[in-house]
Amino acid sequence: MDDIRSIDTDRDGKTRLIIPKRMLTIRQLVALGYGSYDTLCRYVRTGELKAYRLGQRYLVRVSDAARLLEPVEPKPQPGKATGEEEAR
Repeated sequence: MDDIRSIDTDRDGKTRLIIPKRMLTIRQLVALGYGSYDTLCRYVRTGELKAYRLGQRYLVRVSDAARLLEPVEPKPQPGKATGEEEAR
């Protein structure tokens, strides 16, 4: 398993934590429209969304968050022709 944490020292000698670009916090996921904060935290607690704890933050891989997305198929409306029937 790859280490999600990386420590670096800047020019001033201060140590800082670097979060890889492929990881997002719960708040970042909320801002991107993946759901509400409470819903995403519930997904983490129930195991529906895999996350890593870093201090008081949850970090989620972008690939894991993408699994929450489901394609939406349009439902045919009663009485309306589908594309195939219109072409005839």
